[in-house]
Amino acid sequence: MRTHLFLFAILCSAALSYGQDVRDPQYDDWEFTLAPYLFMASISGDAAIAVDGRTEVDLPFGDILKKLQFAFMMRGEVYKGNWGIIADYVYIKLGDDLDAPEEVVADIELRQQIFELFVSRRLRQGWGWIDVYGGIRTWSFGTDLNLEGLEVTRVSFKQNWVDPVIGGRAVLEFSDRFKAIFRGDIGGFGVGSDFSYTVQAGVGYHFADWFGMSLQYKYLYVDYNNDKAAPDLFIYDAATNGPLLGMVFQF
Repeated sequence: MRTHLFLFAILCSAALSYGQDVRDPQYDDWEFTLAPYLFMASISGDAAIAVDGRTEVDLPFGDILKKLQFAFMMRGEVYKGNWGIIADYVYIKLGDDLDAPEEVVADIELRQQIFELFVSRRLRQGWGWIDVYGGIRTWSFGTDLNLEGLEVTRVSFKQNWVDPVIGGRAVLEFSDRFKAIFRGDIGGFGVGSDFSYTVQAGVGYHFADWFGMSLQYKYLYVDYNNDKAAPDLFIYDAATNGPLLGMVFQF
């Protein structure tokens, strides 16, 4: 079970984020942004799944990377003037072999999907702009334990929830191409998780009108408890933080 919790914590370490936009759309024009990114995070906190009793989690990014089988992280934005829609999708799959008797083959797969959908209102300033946004963030976690040599060959666990989220993003323009980005939001409010918050800051640079890059640091905290008894218990109370590197394609 400790191995189970260890791998689950690894899965959560690639928690959602998005590389921020670094250019200001023209007032009434349509603008589309696609931004693949990588969140190179470490994680600390505690978690529990299926049984009572929390396990401490303290995982550097290097340990997370060793378990990674597949990852996809993408943000998209559509703006028309001062109104926009922001969407973000993250899919992570990790796997590992488990210690088992010789006659039993065991491996574990963990999957995480996080989807954000926000409506944004842009407030233009002389130094740049502020985006105020609100919407939802959905979380989906899945664990499959595969066994060979036993009557029970597959054990699965799933947990899903939806968090309402409100927040903002400020972009400070130093030039037409170089900007500083600051983002923060809060969510959960007992509807999904008990509470969560994000703090994010960094810089962005556009090499051309259609392409740029963004380097930031992100801190994400979430406290979720499904308030169920074992074997349906699920608790995740931890902070995920680290550098985030994204590419920005704009049309």
